[in-house]
Amino acid sequence: MIKIDLEKKLSRVGLRVLDFETKYIEDILDREHQIITTNKNGNKIDRFSLNINVNMPTPPKYKLERIFLELYNQNNDLEQFINAIFNPITNIRESRERLKEILLINPDLLQNKIALIDAYPNPKPNHILKKIFDYTRDREYKKSLKGISPRFKEVDFRVCIYCNRNFISNFHTKKVKRATFTLDHFYQKDKYPIFALSLYNLVPSCAVCNTNIKGTRDVEQYMNPYSSGYNFENEVHFKLMPNYKVKLVTSNPLCYKYVKDFYHNEVYETHTLEVKEFVKKREVFTDDMITKLSRITKHSESRVKAFLFGNVLYKKNLDSESLGKLKIDLANELGII
Repeated sequence: MIKIDLEKKLSRVGLRVLDFETKYIEDILDREHQIITTNKNGNKIDRFSLNINVNMPTPPKYKLERIFLELYNQNNDLEQFINAIFNPITNIRESRERLKEILLINPDLLQNKIALIDAYPNPKPNHILKKIFDYTRDREYKKSLKGISPRFKEVDFRVCIYCNRNFISNFHTKKVKRATFTLDHFYQKDKYPIFALSLYNLVPSCAVCNTNIKGTRDVEQYMNPYSSGYNFENEVHFKLMPNYKVKLVTSNPLCYKYVKDFYHNEVYETHTLEVKEFVKKREVFTDDMITKLSRITKHSESRVKAFLFGNVLYKKNLDSESLGKLKIDLANELGII
C-alpha cells in the first residue's frame, strides 16, 4: 500500500543508499561458503553439485561468485538462461559483476526481467538457481548470509508496507537490535529464485500480510513498492461508509486487484472503533472550535489539527504511522485538510 522511498528513509538515520547497497553486497559476496556438508545420516555431500571429492581432508570454501561461475560453466541450461536474461560470463570478475547486477537490480528493470523469465522457454534452471540464491534451503548457508536482516534493521521500518496497520519496528534486548518485520519476496522466490536475494525484491512487512495473507501464492499486485512509478496511495482512497465502516475505492483495475488480493477491505473492517473515534472527534472539533483553540493556544490551526487528528496529516510519513493512509483519507473526506 505504501511506497518505499529508501533514500528518504535512510537519510533519517544518517545513511546513504550507496553505502547501504555496498554493505548489502559485502554481506553476501564477501563471505565464503562450505561446499561439502554432512546430511542428517552423517554422509558428506557436495551441496552445489560441483563434483568435488567429498572425502578430501580439507573441504574447500568458495565465495558465491566462484560457485556461480563454476555452475554456469558446467550447466548448459544455466548458461543459456543467464545469457538470455543478462549478459554472458567469461571470468570470475564478470561473475561477481553479474551477481551484483542481480542483487541490486533496479525495481523498474526488475519488472522487465520478470517478463523475460515468464517468456523464457522451459526448462528453466530453477533447481540450480535455488542452490545459489535461496539461502533458506540450507541451515549453514542461511547462517552465512545472516547479514541481510541486520541491513534492513538499520533502516528502522515502523509499519507494514502492505497493510499500513501493523507495526514492524525494531526493539532492543541486551543491547541487541531485534526486528518484528518479515521480508516478503515481492516476486516469489520459488518461481523466480534468481531474485531471492535481490535487495529491491525484499519488502518489509508484517507476518500477517507475508504469511497469513500473501504466503506463497501468486497475487495480482499493483506494482513493486520500490518502483519509481508506484502511486498506490494516490490511486486508492478510503471512503467512509455507514456504521463507521470504510472501503478502499479506486478506478485503477490493477490497484483494485491489489486491494482484493491483500483483503484490505476485509481487514479494515476491524477498525470501525478507530474510524468512529475519528469521526466523533471531528463532530466536536468543528472549524470554528479549531479556530478558537488556535487563538487560545497560540498555535496555528494546522498545528492544532495535528494535535487532534495526528501528525501524519501534515508530515504524511505513511510508512511511519499505523493507519496513516486511513487517517489522511478520512481527514480529506471530513474537510479537516
